[in-house]
Amino acid sequence: MSYLSGSLLVIGSLFIFLAGLGLFRMRTLFTRMQVTSKASTLGVVCMICGVSLRVMKLEVATKGILICALLILTTPIATHALALAAKKRGCDR
Repeated sequence: MSYLSGSLLVIGSLFIFLAGLGLFRMRTLFTRMQVTSKASTLGVVCMICGVSLRVMKLEVATKGILICALLILTTPIATHALALAAKKRGCDR
């Protein structure tokens, strides 16, 4: 179980690093938003799952599942709202 939680923590931190790197590599606003929303969400979910497996307590696992569900539900909505506002303002660069 320790190897699984450690690998989830490493994978999560790698995805978060790639989201930060994608912020610098992508040229337009919309591709930056897409990269950061997808990669950071997956990274945070992997890290929360890794911490839940490492601690092995029911309260931590329950809170982790709720945080992951909230994150998975709200991140696409927030990204869509930001992209719509940017498109209406003409920020297509």
